[in-house]
Amino acid sequence: MDFVLVCYLVQKLDQVGTHIFTLPICLSKQGDPGYPPGDPKVVEYFDAMSKTNNLSYTTHLAVASFLAAAHTTMLIWLQRAQDENNLDGRHLLKYWHGIMEPTEGREGRNKFFEEVVDRANKAS
Repeated sequence: MDFVLVCYLVQKLDQVGTHIFTLPICLSKQGDPGYPPGDPKVVEYFDAMSKTNNLSYTTHLAVASFLAAAHTTMLIWLQRAQDENNLDGRHLLKYWHGIMEPTEGREGRNKFFEEVVDRANKAS
């Protein structure tokens, strides 16, 4: 895929998150060319799965556990932000987008996915 097209698509996907709640995940490995950078804990989690049998029960369980953990953790984070800061829907969306698509640093996003992977590992 052409680099300019990829950059355009990434930019458009980022803009979607300013209108609706999104859960962007990037599986690029550290050192891979391109943008955006990967989410290290998520890459590590999915790298541990079987590469030979995509239909395995264990693989399905790991994917389902990750998706459930991601949405559960997202809900916990959003409820906490709403309770602590008394945010309405628009401000809660802005808060969430700032974590998932930060203009500087990725500490919040990395912490979020660390919690997701911990929760997913406990479930599976």
